[in-house]
Amino acid sequence: MKRNAIVFGCALALAATAPFATAAHHEKGHDEKKRMSASEKIEKMDTDDDGKVSLEEYRAAKEARLEKWFGKMDADGDGFVTAEELEAKKKQHCHRSEKKSKTE
Repeated sequence: MKRNAIVFGCALALAATAPFATAAHHEKGHDEKKRMSASEKIEKMDTDDDGKVSLEEYRAAKEARLEKWFGKMDADGDGFVTAEELEAKKKQHCHRSEKKSKTE
């Protein structure tokens, strides 16, 4: 149980740093996807169509992204992320990054 808590803590730490890594990635000119404008982001999160985002709407959007991320990390679908699964995703990500840098 303690190991699961540590692994989950590490997974959350990785999730928390993802926006910073993404921002640095964009600053380096690796932005291959169209970045959403502020109004597009608001529209996507604004579930009651009032033109603004409440804390509840923001939390729901973040939770959806976290669940999507967690699903990608949980390779065997057992509802837990292990150190092995995180390490495999890390290697997979590094391998993709190396392939991209070789083609650029």
